[in-house]
Amino acid sequence: MISAPDFGSSPADDDDWGAAPTHPEAGETPASGAEGAGANHDWDPAPPLPLGIPKAPKAERRPKQVKRRGERRGPRSAAKSSDDAPGLGAEDRPPRESKADRPPPTAEERLQLALKHAYRYLAKRDRTVAEVRAHLVKRETDPASLEAAVAELLELRYLDDARYVQRYVEDRRRLDGWGPVRITQGLRKMGIDPPLIEPAIAAVSAESEDDDVTLATDLVHRRFNRRPLDGDKDRQKALRAVVSKGHTLDVAYAAVRAYEERCAADADR
Repeated sequence: MISAPDFGSSPADDDDWGAAPTHPEAGETPASGAEGAGANHDWDPAPPLPLGIPKAPKAERRPKQVKRRGERRGPRSAAKSSDDAPGLGAEDRPPRESKADRPPPTAEERLQLALKHAYRYLAKRDRTVAEVRAHLVKRETDPASLEAAVAELLELRYLDDARYVQRYVEDRRRLDGWGPVRITQGLRKMGIDPPLIEPAIAAVSAESEDDDVTLATDLVHRRFNRRPLDGDKDRQKALRAVVSKGHTLDVAYAAVRAYEERCAADADR
């Protein structure tokens, strides 16, 4: 009969149960036999590894520089040319010259400034003398410089009210269909003297009286879009449309009659 093995252990074995295994150093062999079982182990086990790798601390952030209006970000670097010419700081810079410390402009400088304002104003379109005077007054030009600038512009023919009147009359008649009354009102508003207005209006009225009727008839034609006038109500509207453009009542009546004749001729076709 086979007997069961004895699993008992000696006291020496009980002492070594659960002890940490020895790790021989480099060049050494592990102990065996009685030396290995009875040796006193002074070696400590390795510490446990950390669960995660710690992050490096963040570098200190520089405070954000707020740039204010009128300031430059960073110091002025005026020493880029050479090392022996350092940039001037705020305390080393010379103070700025204020307007009160500046010498007053000479008469020639004031005249050139007035001419500069006048040339810029004339660059957009043709102007009258009164318009240029008002513009220079608005720009705070002194009276002496204003008169000198206007005199120079007249001498160079940059200003010419007679030429302005002629162009104004032609453009308003051909482009806008204006009559003499409204043209006169527009020229007076521009500051033209009456002695220049009356001859131009009289010459145009004498030469082109038939043209006024034609212009007024075309105006009624555009207003009613070739539609025949329906009674006195439409006739009054046509008369008001012609008179509002500065034509006389005689021209307005003639234009309405001419328009009705044109509509009747178109209906017979």
